[in-house]
Amino acid sequence: MQTLKLNKLIFSGQKNEVLKLNPYFKEIIYLKNNQEILTFPLNEPKIIFLNCDEKNNTCINIIKEIRQEDRKSIIVITSKEKNQTLFVEALSLHLSGYLQKPFKKDDIEALLANIVQDLAHLSNDKKIQLKEGYSFNIEQLTLFDDKYNIIKLTKNETKLMQVLSNEKNNYIRSETIEYSIWEEASLEQDCNQRLKHLIYCLRKKLPKGNLINAYNLGYKFISY
Repeated sequence: MQTLKLNKLIFSGQKNEVLKLNPYFKEIIYLKNNQEILTFPLNEPKIIFLNCDEKNNTCINIIKEIRQEDRKSIIVITSKEKNQTLFVEALSLHLSGYLQKPFKKDDIEALLANIVQDLAHLSNDKKIQLKEGYSFNIEQLTLFDDKYNIIKLTKNETKLMQVLSNEKNNYIRSETIEYSIWEEASLEQDCNQRLKHLIYCLRKKLPKGNLINAYNLGYKFISY
């Protein structure tokens, strides 16, 4: 799996547990207990990991309370042991997964793949639809195929996708794109060949016809 850094995680559990999640999130907010999640605005979608090992067993009740007003947050439960009764009760609460303690890398990455797919389904307003079922999430800067698998982009390919998607269905001059990607370096040297190579590489990852060009006009990103 591609190592993808999601924006923010709100985590309830032990501090030593959260260390294994650090590589996958740009920011992690640590909660002392599950109850603290209710101090966050319920109308803002979030990624939440709740601890089902708390003595008061508050996990399911808190998720029910969240779901009364918030159907979009990604919620994952964590526990030392698999609890069948807990899983049955959680089915109707639209969870994105379960992570058993101690956390293992393979389990974390499999779970994150599910989370990314859930985010893709939920963020239609932040998604540009491409040909053949492909899509580009303009918030995560992530390209998905028709099965919501992540298509890995290089740093400059991601910059190029961002520039093009910001002006989708409009031509952008080559000089503008070059400066957006290489900044001052584009003023000091000719980056046209570098841009052509970057366009060539990106086109191989996109459905045919999504990225077009016209003489003296530049490049245009086609969305549907």
